[in-house]
Parts: sequence; structure tokens; C-alpha cells
Amino acid sequence: MPSFSTLAPAVAAAVVLWLAGVPGVCLAIDRPATPPPDDLCLDDADRRAAEALQHFAWGVHEQLASTGEFETAARHYREALRLQPRSTLAFQHLATPYLILRQFDQLRAHLDPLLAEHPREPQFHIAYAEVLRLQDRNDEADEHLRNALDNSGWTEPFLLWELFGALWNEERYDDAAALLKRARRAPGLRGHFLVDHAEAMLSASLLEARAESLSERQARRLAQRALSAARRAAVQAPAQARPADLEALAALLIDLDAPATAAAMLRNARIASQDEPPPELLVVEAQALQLSGCPEWALDLAEDLRRRDDLTPPLYGAVAALYADSDRLDDAALVYEEALRRFPDAGLLRAYLAQLYLRLDQPAKGLETLKGWTDPPAIAHRLTAYLQRALGQGRAALESLQRAEAGAGGESDGADTPTTEVCLFAATLCEEQGQIDQAIEYARRAVEQDPDDPSACNFLGYLLADHNRDLDTAAELITKAVAAEPDNDAFLDSLAWVRFRQGRFDEAHAAMNRALTAGLPAVDGVILDHAGDIADALGLHHLATWYWNRALTAGVPNASAIRTKLAPAATAP
Repeated sequence: MPSFSTLAPAVAAAVVLWLAGVPGVCLAIDRPATPPPDDLCLDDADRRAAEALQHFAWGVHEQLASTGEFETAARHYREALRLQPRSTLAFQHLATPYLILRQFDQLRAHLDPLLAEHPREPQFHIAYAEVLRLQDRNDEADEHLRNALDNSGWTEPFLLWELFGALWNEERYDDAAALLKRARRAPGLRGHFLVDHAEAMLSASLLEARAESLSERQARRLAQRALSAARRAAVQAPAQARPADLEALAALLIDLDAPATAAAMLRNARIASQDEPPPELLVVEAQALQLSGCPEWALDLAEDLRRRDDLTPPLYGAVAALYADSDRLDDAALVYEEALRRFPDAGLLRAYLAQLYLRLDQPAKGLETLKGWTDPPAIAHRLTAYLQRALGQGRAALESLQRAEAGAGGESDGADTPTTEVCLFAATLCEEQGQIDQAIEYARRAVEQDPDDPSACNFLGYLLADHNRDLDTAAELITKAVAAEPDNDAFLDSLAWVRFRQGRFDEAHAAMNRALTAGLPAVDGVILDHAGDIADALGLHHLATWYWNRALTAGVPNASAIRTKLAPAATAP
């Protein structure tokens, strides 16, 4: 038997953990001392709780003291659960090692006697079904939950929710609908938060899954049904919902374009709860407020979140996004800096901060931020390229992009394949460095990735036209872009330019007039330069001079070339 000095730390830890995990029990550290009772007579419930705590403490001790053998500790945890079946903490201590080691049969062996003694305890049935699913025995898991629901007299909402979730995940929507239909007839479940929440999820999923086959009226009815059920659930949620359920329902309400309802629900739940809400809920509430047109209230919550010490890297990112979406980029940067002080190895936070510095026109600080990322993945190299180009380091930027494409940086970050936007950026860098063939290759890759992207089609078409390459293909690509966006002045300028390169000056002039009209009142200098070239080719030398002078006023990268064209134009008749 261990000495008291050996067991005391384990007992102390167990008591704190146990009290934290038992509903309705809290540590009254800051409250006035309560006078002791006149006697220490315990009723049966008190004795069971005391005995359960004793077994839990022994389980913690055995688990800490063991060198790999868990069965002794597990028996203590099981006995604690037999006495206090609703202790989620004792159950977590029992189940977690078996789940980690995938010893599913051993866990079921502990669950069997618990289920036999407490046949109506939901957490045991839910865990048993989950173990069956982990063993690829989904049909048995569903059957177990159905039997448990029947034996409970259809009064346990968490059993219903678990079974509904299984059917919903497997997209067995008809079975899920039948389950909910029966639940709505059961007095013990009718009007419960989880039933309405499930109804909202099902209707929203049916709307998405069967969108192509639904008539407009059917789609409208499904959308109304989903929103109505979600709003009914929101009314019940503050009194009945767990934090994870609140978060899921709030996300659904936001998807259903009802962010104000989501925000009100989370606020009411926060007021009703005696405990500090999880940071995830505060983040979702702030997001809902922002979407509802209440950015000041959203940022008040963001300030509260910044004072907490339990934010994870993703939550820091969400808080920073609240500031960024309100155009408070400096505050967003401060949030990321705070996060990196706590999580210096959180690489993605560095990427977000560097990208923010790029938006703040502080590319040097962005590069400095990325230097702290050891073994950077492809996304870091690509971001480095953007920052280097902003500093005028075109060649270095191109080298960074090439490192990204070569797969430098070790682990895959899910962004190994350059996006259309990245390919177009690479094409721009290559053209700036005079590597025209490489630029065209990148632009072709952009079009291959998204053949219907008008920006990609226009970019490749203009690049070919500007360098007198494959003009027929260039014209086809640009025409496709203009068809998609007929009032885009840049696309119309490309069309005029490719017709100019083809020697079809009248068509070029007509397209240019459309480009100039679309660009009013502030026409781009490059478009004005092209207009001058086209007018000059048509013999309209005075008009060409006017366009070129306007181009210089508007600002162009090739001002010296325009001045060269203006010199002979000044002496033309």
C-alpha cells in the first residue's frame, strides 16, 4: 500500500479533476466559508459519491504509478462509473487509453457490465456504438442505438442525436427523416432543442444534395423549413444545449443567412450560463455580430478574447480576421504578433501576419516575419515571392517561386500545386525578367487549371499578342474573356491590341473606343498608349499625340518609349 505522502498528490489532483467533471459541483475558492454541518451523517447518494471519488483517486494513482499496465486503474475507473454513471471525467479516463491503443474489445468488456447496471445511461450507449463504428460495424452500432432509444421510451435526446448524426453522415436522409418523424411524436422528445436542430440540418442538407432536381417552390419550402427549425432550436438552445451543439447551430444559422439569430442565441446562452463560455463560442458570436452589421459589438468581444489565455492558434487567426474585416489591419497585426509570442512555432500564423504586412505596404516586416519559420513549406516561399516583388526584388521573387514549385520545405502544406492566381503572378514575374517563354508557359498552366477564368484567358491572350506570338490563339482567348465581361476595359484593350497586332486596324479602333468608354472617367495609361498606337496606324497623328500625352499624364511604366514616339509625331503634318 502506498504511503500517504506518495498518494497525496494523486488524491489532490483527482479531487480537483473529479469536482471539475461532476455537474453541479464546483470549488468555492472565492466564496465565504460555510459553517460545517451539525453532524456528518451521509445519505446513500453521498456515500456513493464518496466511494466513487475514492475509486477515481486510486485509478489516477495507479495510472500514474504504472509502467504500462492499465487494467488495475481501469477497474477503479469502472467502479467509479458504476457508482456515479454520469461522470464524464471518469469515463474519459477509462476510455481514452483503449481508444488510443485501438483496444476496442477491451473497452467493450468494461462497458458491458456498466450497461447492464445502468441500461438507461446515454453516454455508455453512445460510447458502445462509437466503438462498434471504429470496428467498421456500423449496422450493429445503429441497431444498438435504436434499441437503446426504444428501451428509454424515446426520452433520451442525446441517443437520438447520435443516431441521427450517423445517418446524416452516411447521407441516409430518408432514414434520418423517418427517425425525426417518430421523434416528433414522442412526448419526451417533442420540442427538444436537438430534435429541431436535427430537423434544420436535414432540411439544409436535402436542399443542397437535391438542388438540381428540386423545383423553385420545393427549394423555397425546404429553405423555409430549415430556417424555421433552426430558429425554434435557437429558442431552446440556451437552456438545453452543450457548447459544441451551440457552436454547430450558430454555424448553421449563419449559413441560412440568419446571423442575428445566431448572435442572439449565443448571447442568451452566455448570460444564462454561470461559467465562462468557451472561446470558440465567443468567436462565433463575434462573427455573427459582424455579419449582422454590428461590427462594434463584434470587436468588443474580440477585445475580451484577446485578454484570455486559452486561445489556440486557429482562434487567434479568427480574432485577427475580425479586426481585418473591419479594416483595422494594425490591430489584426497586433493579434498575430501576440499569438506568435505564445506559439512561435505556429507557421501558418507567420504566413497570415506576413500577408497582413503586405496589405499594410510593409513588405520588409513581412519578410522578417517569415524568417522565423523553420523548414518553410511551399506556401511560405510563394508568400516570400510576393513580398520580394513588392520590394522591387523581381529576380529574387522568381527564385522563391521556383523553390516553392520544387517542393522545398519538407512536409506538404496542401498547397503544392500552384493556383491559377499564383501561375499568373509567376507569369508576370517572368515577363518582367524578360523570360517570355517561361511567362507564356505559366500563363498556359493558369488557363489549363481554369479554362473559363476570364482573367486567365485575357492574361495569356494579351501576353501572346504583346509579344507577337500565336495571334489567332490570342484573339480566341481574349474574345472569350470579353464575352464573359463585356464592359471590362482591360479585356477590351486586349482585344484592340490583338487586332492591332493582326493588322486589323479598323476593328482595333472600334474595340479601343469601347475600352476608353468603359474606363471613364480615369482611363489607364497603358490603354491610352495603345489608343495612340492604333490612331497613329490609322493616320490620325494628332489624335495619337493627344492619347500619348494623356498616357504620360496618367502614368505609365514605359514613359521613355512614349516620348520617343512623340518626337517624330511633333513634326508630322
